Amino acid sequence: MGMDLIEIALDRMSDFGEFERLASEVMYLEGWVDLRPLGGVSDDGQDAVSERLYRQGGDITRTVFQYTLQAYLPGKVNDTIETLRTNGVAFDELVAVTPHAISSEAQIKMKRDARVTHGVTLNIYERKTL
Repeated sequence: MGMDLIEIALDRMSDFGEFERLASEVMYLEGWVDLRPLGGVSDDGQDAVSERLYRQGGDITRTVFQYTLQAYLPGKVNDTIETLRTNGVAFDELVAVTPHAISSEAQIKMKRDARVTHGVTLNIYERKTL
């Protein structure tokens, strides 16, 4: 079996700026063609956003992306939601992107907790889905 170049790149990833660029590119390739990277120090907890206008009712759905190298994703997700709310950032969905592997059970629990505790739809892109 050949070496997986994505696995090698993820194993060596330690620079957050580099991971942000990679994550934004992957999200674009996943269909988030209207993705707008924000990143930086004063981003109010948003590394990127997507705003999609739906014709029925004219509603705009705003998705916030959080890219993280932090190993403990549940804590990062909770911190991000709290930061977004504290900063008055309106959003309908949070997408967390991490190079770490997150089990299916852990993902289900995190999504349920985000919905029940915070009323937020959470999607996760982790090592297997990158």
